[in-house]
Amino acid sequence: MTATRKETAGIAVMIAVSAMACQFALLRLAIPGAVSTAVMTGNLTNAVLSLMDLLARRCPPDAALRLKRNLLLICGFLVLSAAAVSLLGDWAWSLPVVAAGVGLACVSPTARKTSPPVYGGALR
Repeated sequence: MTATRKETAGIAVMIAVSAMACQFALLRLAIPGAVSTAVMTGNLTNAVLSLMDLLARRCPPDAALRLKRNLLLICGFLVLSAAAVSLLGDWAWSLPVVAAGVGLACVSPTARKTSPPVYGGALR
């Protein structure tokens, strides 16, 4: 039996989602205060965790606020993504790169000089 193209794509997507979820969970467990490298995976994971907190018998007091905040981020991402795809088509994939470039260009030279050094290159 051979897998159809749709089945193969579905399997690939599920592997990618699993990999992002593992990456997010590992980062959250290993370095609890670190900035997430998988932002939307983190938002979705936090929304599910907040929902589970709300359904638990001992609900943390901030669970509803966390759920509302994460759902707002997810809905905003979906709306803006749909708008970008409808306006730009396949070029929508270049939007994050352009946004990062504009963000870097907007950083003032004094902010760049006072920022901490980036390690990983050759030693001076």
